[in-house]
Amino acid sequence: MMPSSALPQEIVLLVCQALAVQNDFSTLFRCSLVSRRVASIALEQLYSTQELSSISAGETVNTQAWARLWKSIIRSSIGKTAYPYCTYVRALYCGHFEELLDALWTKPENEHLRSFLINANDDTEQFFVAREGQLKRPTRKQSTQLAGIDFQAFTVKCGDFVTKRIREVADQTETAVALAHLEGNHIPVDVLPNWISRLPALTSLRLRDGSVLTAEAGRAIFESCPRFSELTVHYYRSSSADDDMASFLQNLRQNTLQRFELISLNDIGERTLTALNGHAESLRFLSLGSLSAQAMKSLNVLSDCTALEFLEIENALHERVDLKTYSAGYLKEVSAWVQSCQNLRGLRFSQVQDALLIIKEALNAPTLKLSILSLEGFGSQDQQDTSSAWAALGVQENLEDLTLGGQDRTPDGLVIHENPPLAESICRLHNLKCLNLNQAYVRMADLKQFVGALPNLTELRFGGEWMDDDVLESLGSLRYLNQLSVNSISIFTWEALREFAMKLDPVHQQGIVIDINNQLGAYKFGIGETTFLSNYFADTLKGSIEIEYYYDPGEHDSDTSSASD
Repeated sequence: MMPSSALPQEIVLLVCQALAVQNDFSTLFRCSLVSRRVASIALEQLYSTQELSSISAGETVNTQAWARLWKSIIRSSIGKTAYPYCTYVRALYCGHFEELLDALWTKPENEHLRSFLINANDDTEQFFVAREGQLKRPTRKQSTQLAGIDFQAFTVKCGDFVTKRIREVADQTETAVALAHLEGNHIPVDVLPNWISRLPALTSLRLRDGSVLTAEAGRAIFESCPRFSELTVHYYRSSSADDDMASFLQNLRQNTLQRFELISLNDIGERTLTALNGHAESLRFLSLGSLSAQAMKSLNVLSDCTALEFLEIENALHERVDLKTYSAGYLKEVSAWVQSCQNLRGLRFSQVQDALLIIKEALNAPTLKLSILSLEGFGSQDQQDTSSAWAALGVQENLEDLTLGGQDRTPDGLVIHENPPLAESICRLHNLKCLNLNQAYVRMADLKQFVGALPNLTELRFGGEWMDDDVLESLGSLRYLNQLSVNSISIFTWEALREFAMKLDPVHQQGIVIDINNQLGAYKFGIGETTFLSNYFADTLKGSIEIEYYYDPGEHDSDTSSASD
């Protein structure tokens, strides 16, 4: 065997980079054990992509490996490791670290990992931050009793050491900072600008609590992060939220923000939306969730943002507003804005009462060629407007992903057979791969019509009328189907479901996932039948099947018996 020293450094780097691209963390780790020279390359690639591993994200039961990963990053921030692991990290997910702390301190079986993570013998004890009212690190007896730790303060302290160390090493070695993505549940308002100033390679920021985004944070990005382009905020509640977010956006470099995503509850309004116009030429992805009535009435100020490729608007459930009663011409202004986004490929409206009125003109625009369209929770309109909107849907022949659901998130909110233009338009969308009608009422005849017209479907979800074995025969003709969710009440027989499974293609439909969510309890399968299906899907198709029962007589009888006892 050729000694590792004879292998050119460039080849070792290429091999490790290829393994990193494939997220092959176990092989990268084994490479790090070959020699010190190979280790320096393998470990840099390993830590540069660690956020993609199931361990880093807490998606595995291997809590020990999760704790080891974070401990190595933390110890490297105080120079106590052979390699400066924290400087290799390109994405720092502080929220994942808080989840680890929660797993360690709320589960008694993880007590040994608490003492592993925080240990006086390796100088990690300095990171411990007790909850308010607890003056010092808990004793062993207190630890057993799940003594308190301030998860948030502990995380912030570790993050502060890590970001400081990253910048120090970069300055000392005259190398570039690698960390480009920063995520946290809550980074204090006075701390965030300092962290940002240490990270000149920062391109994206993801925060659970957006109230820390102020003019100071915006200025720090302006001064230190020339490539910053993405912001995601889960919630933003404060009396000054609209002013603060507007100030943050205005302090960024003009036309640099490419992605702005606001996921949940917030208090933004017209000022924030107006400030987004400062990035009208650069903004490609705009997702505005849970908008208040006041914000919904200000959507027309976004008219300059015409470079969008994806747009999502959600009206907060507790503040739904009928925009057509707001002012004359307002809906036309919003519709004209959507039409003017000639590069728009994805459009989603959720809980927007007047969504059909907005899209009926926009979908007919020859320059609008959508790949993704989602309309959920929209209100009813008069017959002419509704028919016009559904007829316009058929014009979007490039659609690959369509989700439709009526008001109140129930199938009765959108009854397919009561809207013939809708059914006709769906059948014209021959490029459709994903069709989600979970929140619509679909008859068996409708479903057969869609299946016959849309042979390229890979994902199908539907609710509505009772479904029997006939629909399985129809679904069997979808040769590319790899995800099926039956939300309507079903009365499938064991023989028909087995035949359907046996006809699935183990090659083209490998990994198929089927969820039957409301199989009538009177048609419950036996243990042997269920086991056969589960094993066949797992072993032959490398997929899965889950069957949930509606009104299971066995469970009902058990509950009745328990109550009588």
